[in-house]
Amino acid sequence: MRPSLFSPLPVVNSDDGEAGAPRQRPLMARTTLGISWLNGRFHAASLAGETVTASWSCPHPVGQGSEFAGALAEAIQQTRFNGTQAMVIIDHRSLLFHVQDTPPGEGKMVDQLLEQLVGRGKFFEEKAAWGRLALPPANGRSRYLLSLLPDSLFQELIATFTAQRIELLGVFPIATVLGDQLRLLAAQETEVILLAADLGDAIHLLLGQGGGQVLFSRTVAIAGQQPSESAAQEINRTLHYAQQQFGATVTKLFVYGSSAFATLKEVPIRPGLAIARSPLAEDPFYFARQVSLLSPKLRLNFIPAAALKKKSSRQLTAAFVVLLATIAVVTTVVTELKVRARERSLQYKARQSSAEFEIPNQAIVLQNDTNRGRSLPSASGSTNDPAVPVLFSRYVASILPDTLTLSRLDVQRASSTNGWQVHIEGTAVDSSAPFVDRVGGFEGRLSGAPFQLRIQDSTLRQMTRSGVAAPAQRERGGERGIERSFFIEGVIDAIR
Repeated sequence: MRPSLFSPLPVVNSDDGEAGAPRQRPLMARTTLGISWLNGRFHAASLAGETVTASWSCPHPVGQGSEFAGALAEAIQQTRFNGTQAMVIIDHRSLLFHVQDTPPGEGKMVDQLLEQLVGRGKFFEEKAAWGRLALPPANGRSRYLLSLLPDSLFQELIATFTAQRIELLGVFPIATVLGDQLRLLAAQETEVILLAADLGDAIHLLLGQGGGQVLFSRTVAIAGQQPSESAAQEINRTLHYAQQQFGATVTKLFVYGSSAFATLKEVPIRPGLAIARSPLAEDPFYFARQVSLLSPKLRLNFIPAAALKKKSSRQLTAAFVVLLATIAVVTTVVTELKVRARERSLQYKARQSSAEFEIPNQAIVLQNDTNRGRSLPSASGSTNDPAVPVLFSRYVASILPDTLTLSRLDVQRASSTNGWQVHIEGTAVDSSAPFVDRVGGFEGRLSGAPFQLRIQDSTLRQMTRSGVAAPAQRERGGERGIERSFFIEGVIDAIR
């Protein structure tokens, strides 16, 4: 920290607000970072509402905007600031104050007129950022105290906070906070007084009235072998300016800073000028705390009200867009959930209907399977049953006489019984034995064991019933000679 012009100020790290300090902004339980950057001194205070929760002072002077960026990053880390808003009070060697007369006017018309006058004033080699404070009118004309900064420095401050993702709500000159002290001094409401604040190797002089009206503000650098004499000279110049510009004779000088007061009270400045100490206790974080309590709408804010309104409108628009997007997302999700629920319901109903539709089909299939299962044993017999057609055909071949020839042998399941229907056709070759004996012997062996064919009809039975002779003979060439046809039909009821 840069040493004081007179002697080092004691460091008081108090979290309590100063008694009687007016609050110009409604306090809310939100976290704000207050920064005081006064004549190279950098102090930071993190506030929750009006209570300082953490503070930090940069141990070295911060002169340029590039140095400010590094100090801000360190302040955020040291105070563990996790908020999104900040306020800055500044007193820089490039900061100027100027009293400007204008025709009577109000609101936007005044801002437009002052913007033109500032542009024509050429206070810097570049565009100026400015704020204004209304002064008492003079000679029928309005008067304003303008605070001016190079726009490049102002834009650099905004960019520095933006890089840290912090919204800069206000950049104020030191006069904004010192003006609150005027009300606490022992002076009449309209009495013009001078307040001197120690800023290390500089001193800030604030001319104003006891009721809190700021009239003029300037910071003067004091260096050399006799800083107290330089301070006295600059104070005299300010008193003379008060006489010329406002027609006021200043008789009271208040000093903020115990060491500065101890030095200045011994210096002869002007006859009749009473020097008193400011009642506010010294605190290096006083300005950082107080700037956080100011309203961003104050006209001395270098961030114009129009920009704050645009920012507020953009924030509202962004919030509205986010709200609409959230509603759209929620609506989409709810609709998707409903659609999927309906699809699942329809799929369930479809599966249920399909299942109900398949029940009769399944019953039919099961019934058919059951019938096939039941018919299979009756069609093929049990697994222990012999292959009747095969066995019977083998048996017939074994008992067939040489004089008989078969032309047909059918063995099929009987439709009316569980037995086997047999049909045999053949021929008997003429031999010494009669036809009836040869065929009858064959039928007898079929009727016996093991198949016990129950003959239902045959050639012999037809001959017996009708009393006809044996079938007609047919002449055949070769060794067989004369043949007679026969047939036998019967049923095999069981195998024994």
